[in-house]
Amino acid sequence: MILDRLDQSKTDLSIQSSFKSLLTTKNDHSNTVTLAHAVRVLQAHERARQGRVNAYFMHRMKKELKTKETKLINDDDLNESCLIIQTIWRQKYAEKLLNTKKIEQAKLLGMVKEIMFVYSLIINF
Repeated sequence: MILDRLDQSKTDLSIQSSFKSLLTTKNDHSNTVTLAHAVRVLQAHERARQGRVNAYFMHRMKKELKTKETKLINDDDLNESCLIIQTIWRQKYAEKLLNTKKIEQAKLLGMVKEIMFVYSLIINF
């Protein structure tokens, strides 16, 4: 444990010394880096790294959710879903036919005007 701390302090010291060598001012301005510029570069790289990590985890989460959803859907659920959709469709279609027959019967008996008949067909469509 003490050796680990010693190694860590050595690496910290070497990083600090290399960082200080970057920040030293020289007469040649082409090789110098200001502290503000170095901080901006480090911040940009850290934001990019965090963005990549976040994107990786989001991709993994979406993939896991997709696999869970596909595992939940099996043939039995699919058949039951199809039956439910078919029964609702048949019910709505039968209601539509019944309404049109009612309107035709009322028209035949003279209880509904022609305009009302066309309007009701538009609504039921």
